[in-house]
Amino acid sequence: MLLIGTDPRLREAARSLGLAPVVSPAHGSAMEVEGVSVAIVDLAAPDAATTARELCALDLPVVAVADDEAQLRDAPAPLAGVVLRPLGDGALTACVRAAMRAHRVRTEQQARAAWLQAALGSTNEAIIGADAASRVMFLNAAAERLTGWTEAEARGRPLDDVLSFGDAAAPDGRSSAPVRLTSKSGASRLIEHNASPIIESSGALAGVVAVFRDVTEKKSLEQRLTVADRMSSIGTLTAGVAHELNNPLSFVTSNLEFAIAELSRLAATAEGRQREDLEEVRVSLRDAAAGAARAAEIIKDMKTFTRAAEVQTAAAPVDVNQVASFAARITGNAIKHRAEMVLDLHADGAVMADEGLLRQVFVHLLTNAAQAIDPANDKRIITLSSWSDTTTTSVRVSDTGGGIAPEHMQRIFEPFFTTKPVGEGTGLGLSLCHSIITGMGGHILVDSKVGVGTSVTLVMPRSAVTDRSTADATLPPVAPPRVLVIDDESLIGAAIRRILTKQGMEVVAVEHGREGVDLLAGGEHFDAVFCDMMMPEYSGVDVYDAVKARAPAMMSRIIFMTGNAFASREHDLFTSTKNVRIEKPFLPADLSAAIAEVLKRHAS
Repeated sequence: MLLIGTDPRLREAARSLGLAPVVSPAHGSAMEVEGVSVAIVDLAAPDAATTARELCALDLPVVAVADDEAQLRDAPAPLAGVVLRPLGDGALTACVRAAMRAHRVRTEQQARAAWLQAALGSTNEAIIGADAASRVMFLNAAAERLTGWTEAEARGRPLDDVLSFGDAAAPDGRSSAPVRLTSKSGASRLIEHNASPIIESSGALAGVVAVFRDVTEKKSLEQRLTVADRMSSIGTLTAGVAHELNNPLSFVTSNLEFAIAELSRLAATAEGRQREDLEEVRVSLRDAAAGAARAAEIIKDMKTFTRAAEVQTAAAPVDVNQVASFAARITGNAIKHRAEMVLDLHADGAVMADEGLLRQVFVHLLTNAAQAIDPANDKRIITLSSWSDTTTTSVRVSDTGGGIAPEHMQRIFEPFFTTKPVGEGTGLGLSLCHSIITGMGGHILVDSKVGVGTSVTLVMPRSAVTDRSTADATLPPVAPPRVLVIDDESLIGAAIRRILTKQGMEVVAVEHGREGVDLLAGGEHFDAVFCDMMMPEYSGVDVYDAVKARAPAMMSRIIFMTGNAFASREHDLFTSTKNVRIEKPFLPADLSAAIAEVLKRHAS
């Protein structure tokens, strides 16, 4: 206890309370109060009132002893207690005890409040407290970050001013679906929130506490996972359908080409009406072959676009004109109803890229351009152009649409940023395009003017690798080879046998992988082995592994026949071997070229 004064009775009272008095004369400056629980100030001492005021400012409980009320008028407020002389029995003791109890309770409350403030400030949950009139009383640090309001700025304001949800419903006491919160600066974040009433011990409503969290990134991740899962499912389904269509297309196109060649041979020696009839049949079959080739091209486009199971990480030289032509073809049906497409493709240099990913970029840019066109405009044109210089190859997609607002230009490559209506865009497309092109070592330039249109230019480094000539691969073999065909589709085996036998080759066709392996392991020699990769029970990978174990000399003679619907085992095999590979549907020339390539490798 700090004792200010010289009255010995005050010291005796302190000792009776079990307190160690620290006696100090009154003076006008602040004093050390560390470890002091209470102060007794005798206002009759010189400068005692000033000292009492300083002690009160230090939040120390002060009990004043005065001779009369005149001395009390100069004393500071609030005092923890007042005792007037003459000192009655126990009056001072009771007053000091009451002051100490009150101070202890206040100190504990302040400590709890400080702890609660620190706890609320440390949580990642944003918390706002408001009184019964919905006036803001408290914001923690997380709430300040999300709303853009400091607690000092928000205190006393209506809760709806600080928690601005636009047209969405305000917190109603129940967990609600995510809503857009607009901060003081105008930034928008997606949040989940709920609110609870604050009820006093009497049962009266004292206010409301709103708890909310930023779920923008969480929802973005969920959306990315949903899109990825959906695209994976669609890609797997499309690749599977393409594979199933490739098998019948293979023997249809092969047999058509065989029939056309035979009719051409017969028509050359026929005369008169018979020759005309044969020629008419040949032309009709040529038309049918053109239709089959068109179907095959569509399936090839589907396979390349979805890339369902084959993920190529190694880039290869790509002809951007061919890729751009594909993109124009696959989007042409949708674009023709909205705009005229103009192709101006003059690039003469390949780029190092993943062809499927590059096609995806072009398709997205053309689709974006089509969506930007207003059908009510008189001028509706989309231009796809390409050109090259000594170091780069560029592709540009231009449209005469509505253009991009200047305030959006800085955000167009941000993931999930979109100005399209809900349900029409995810905001992933341009971000993905940017990642693909920059990953190639290129960059994207965007020029847009509202009401005039937009141009997106892709600038990509030219490939230093020239395309390998395939002229020598199409040369006929020096001697008629012996060929084995392993395919569970008997019609494909029959078609290949018919075509190659006509070229003077000896062909053996089997429908089961184990049967083919037994022939090779039994000592039968074949110059080339066509093996389908997708076969039930015993796949092409199983055939290759068995040949590797039982007839390793024949491994390099295996020609993989694929529908481009690869599982992981097929993909691993293709990347770890250098075997010749042809895709279904194939033409007679593809078969001859594959055999010639195998013979050339073994001859060297």
